[in-house]
Amino acid sequence: MSNTQPIMPIIHRLSATSSTQLLAAQRTAVLMTEDRPPPLGYCEAWIAETQLRGRGQHHRPFASPPGGFYVSLLLTLSRPVGIEILPLAVGWQCARALTTLGCPGVTIRWPNDLCLDGRKLGGILCQSVINGDRCLAIIGVGMNTNSRLGDFPGELQPFITTLVENGVVVDHEVLLQHFVTGMRELLDPDEVARCAVQAASLDAARGRQITAVADGVEVEGISRGWGEDGHLRLDTRDGTRELLSATITKIDGRKVRLED
Repeated sequence: MSNTQPIMPIIHRLSATSSTQLLAAQRTAVLMTEDRPPPLGYCEAWIAETQLRGRGQHHRPFASPPGGFYVSLLLTLSRPVGIEILPLAVGWQCARALTTLGCPGVTIRWPNDLCLDGRKLGGILCQSVINGDRCLAIIGVGMNTNSRLGDFPGELQPFITTLVENGVVVDHEVLLQHFVTGMRELLDPDEVARCAVQAASLDAARGRQITAVADGVEVEGISRGWGEDGHLRLDTRDGTRELLSATITKIDGRKVRLED
């Protein structure tokens, strides 16, 4: 963990917005035009009760009904960090926070999903921008906390779950405090790498047969999890294959997400 003296975070609380990630990106664009980059540890977050046009990985729509936890956080890191490992480190910190708040058993489905009992509980979207000797990271997290399954489109319901449906009601202000604290532990890329490796202990698919889509091509194999580089390793018929960017669509032959 960095020994840098914490800078008080700036928190924007919204009842509704198009996308917290968009607000964070717009703020980043403004900061990039300034003569000096924000100092190490600079932290600004946008949290909304609902998003009208939430987006996930590969610009897919992200359903964001009222009752969920939707936050995007802008954080200045000490140096550039691998965008492949950042979502895994964020997932580790989110799982820690949820365990503290009474929801153990959260797992991570590579590369950026939080799961509970095999169903998607939340998603993570990370971006980074280099500004001089600083790296501005935008960390977006959406969790199905106090929303009901009936609040989501019917076609999504077989693949997702919510905390309240599992008997856990979360105070979003308390969760936000844990989230900000956890993210600020990631100021040092060495800590990001450490958390990404620890996240492998929560791997939802390790040792299981998976089907993934990479660059439009379907790949099947036994998952061997990820290493320090964040790449997913599969034992396929043609040998070991590493995936840098892909979407897991099936685990043990069962669909785990709505196909595009």
